[in-house]
Amino acid sequence: MPFILLQYEILVPILFKVTYIVGQFKTALAAVAVCFALAASGEHAQAQPLPEIFSPNSVDAKEVQSVTIGFKLNGRLAWRTAETEVSVEPRSEARYRASTSVYLDENGALFKRFVVHTSDAGDSAVGRRCGRFLAALWTCANRRFGTLSPGLRREPLDVWLSRSGEAGGEQFRTNLYLYDIGADRKPVEWARELAHEYGHFLLPGASGYTEPENWANGVLGERLFFKWIR
Repeated sequence: MPFILLQYEILVPILFKVTYIVGQFKTALAAVAVCFALAASGEHAQAQPLPEIFSPNSVDAKEVQSVTIGFKLNGRLAWRTAETEVSVEPRSEARYRASTSVYLDENGALFKRFVVHTSDAGDSAVGRRCGRFLAALWTCANRRFGTLSPGLRREPLDVWLSRSGEAGGEQFRTNLYLYDIGADRKPVEWARELAHEYGHFLLPGASGYTEPENWANGVLGERLFFKWIR
């Protein structure tokens, strides 16, 4: 019996050690297989989003470019200089390879309030123009609502600019969509569409209407935000 117990005391730790090594080896093989599959399919790892608070020390100057927003708005637009797959649209899972983050000043710090996504870097100029106007909408609303409106600070709002679909827009949770951005639009139409969809997100909405749509806060956003900006 002592001999059997001695064997048990020796063999069990060895078996545990062998099991651990085999498990680690299987994990390593699985990781290699995943990496190989991604390389074979041409997929790329998603880039990390830009930080929630912008400061010169929080971004790599070699990879990120930023400019002041202008128009008497204290903030910055920031984007990666290299085209990378930065985000996946939550409903269709379409991949957007460029984005512009919109940072606005609050008590001396620049907080990210919007991320404007485009399918590639070729549309980044349009994304930055949208980002500037959204910054104006946020600033006007913040001056009047402040902390009474939780939507102003809950989390950055994602804006998806798509070349597909029928020209127009919609709002879904913390996402705004503009479709067929290649269509001929006057600047005021771009502004109206963005104000309309931001109104759906930010403003309280009465429903039950038949024209032009069920919820009234989109039209309210157009009228209210335009008046404040003027």
